Amino acid sequence: MQRLAAVRKAVGDDVEIYVDANNGFYAKQAIGFARRMAEYDVRWFEEPVLLTTSPDWQPIARAIDIPVATGSTSTPSTVSKNSSPRAAPT
Repeated sequence: MQRLAAVRKAVGDDVEIYVDANNGFYAKQAIGFARRMAEYDVRWFEEPVLLTTSPDWQPIARAIDIPVATGSTSTPSTVSKNSSPRAAPT
């Protein structure tokens, strides 16, 4: 969170911030992380979990206030099977 806080402080409130987790979390971790970063007005949270190992990312999207962006590292069939209107575009 220190890096995110430093970025928000440096760019101010008029710049949108997008966070890419590079598939680095399990669902529970992603939810906790997203809730902590919400105070920094993050526009979207990209690839919090690897869709091939955690295909049901939708509970993450429902549990947090930040839109979840997925699909940039997935096959078209994985994305369509797991897509949701709550997802942000990638």
